[in-house]
Amino acid sequence: MRIYYWSPFTSNVATIKAVINSAYGLKRFFHYDTHIVNSFGEWNNYKKEIKSKKISILNNSKKSNIMYTQGYLLSRIAFIKIFFHSFFFLKKILIKKKPYYLIIHLIT
Repeated sequence: MRIYYWSPFTSNVATIKAVINSAYGLKRFFHYDTHIVNSFGEWNNYKKEIKSKKISILNNSKKSNIMYTQGYLLSRIAFIKIFFHSFFFLKKILIKKKPYYLIIHLIT
């Protein structure tokens, strides 16, 4: 069973580790094929940890100018940019890879 995590973030929060541990737990205990979608490079600082836990990363090939932001208004604008930047990439994943689940986390 393929499970994909789309979890873009605009600031360092504790739930980043929750996404990694959730994907790792599903892989380790249930032997699911887990992947994390790297929409605009937000997971680049965690690649070493993700690779050590044998979780796949899908990188969006488009370059982006989305910056890490904090604050209510700026983060909402950044999330809208992230959605439009990632829309066709996610659509391609859903059509080609046909994941059993797409878990959207951190952006909701």
